[in-house]
Amino acid sequence: MAIMTANRQHSGFRITGRKVFFGLVAFFGIIMAANVVLIWLAIGSFPGVVTDSAYQAGREYPEFLAAAERQRELGWQVNESLSVAGPDQPLTLRINADDRDDAPLSGLAVLARLSSPTHEGLDREARLLEGETGVYQGHMAGLPAGQYDLEIELTAGNGDSFRSVNRLVISENGVVR
Repeated sequence: MAIMTANRQHSGFRITGRKVFFGLVAFFGIIMAANVVLIWLAIGSFPGVVTDSAYQAGREYPEFLAAAERQRELGWQVNESLSVAGPDQPLTLRINADDRDDAPLSGLAVLARLSSPTHEGLDREARLLEGETGVYQGHMAGLPAGQYDLEIELTAGNGDSFRSVNRLVISENGVVR
């Protein structure tokens, strides 16, 4: 029996062990590099700490709820406006405070904080002064564009207090809610 072999012309592409090996190394290398970049960005952009002691914050939660109920019963109406020309420009914060009967609240101690949820070093704080009756105004140093939490605390001489936290965004053009 005779074995016949045909003279086949080989095309230019052949899968060899070396090509398979380098293909697998390249595939998994790209995946590993992407994972390293994503992990580095995740760790570098958010420290993950919201409170120093979650246990203590949980124990204080009933007091937090009671304070929120007292605040609701006061019926204070607080409206804030924040104006800024753009990133890294001084911010002007204006707060109007009225009681449940729409009468202006005068003589309050007003503290405002702007804090970045992702970068601790960007926090700003200002005491607002009363100009017109029930209207409090203050200025803060500029901040780069990004998300911020605006925390406002108003305290009356008799101990009544109001606290509000709102998220806002400082864009390239100014403030957007």
